[in-house]
Amino acid sequence: MNEAISELGKRVKYLRRLKNLTQAQFAEKVGLSVNYISQIETGLANPRLRTLLTLAQGLDVEIKGLFEPGQSVPIKSMELERGRKEEQ
Repeated sequence: MNEAISELGKRVKYLRRLKNLTQAQFAEKVGLSVNYISQIETGLANPRLRTLLTLAQGLDVEIKGLFEPGQSVPIKSMELERGRKEEQ
């Protein structure tokens, strides 16, 4: 098993749990099977870029938030921050 894929899976699981979503709820939200979500979270699946984008959107994070622990700021928070900077 690839360490990067394993870490990605752990990150997805962590972010999903922060949203208080079960695998079934998250799978329904993003349009993927529960089995595939499980495989991603356990590092058994190597998701394509399109799937990573779908996962990130479902978790309300930028795609980089799936890879970097410090980058899990919700998209909505980032949009608000950008709006504040533009107003200044």
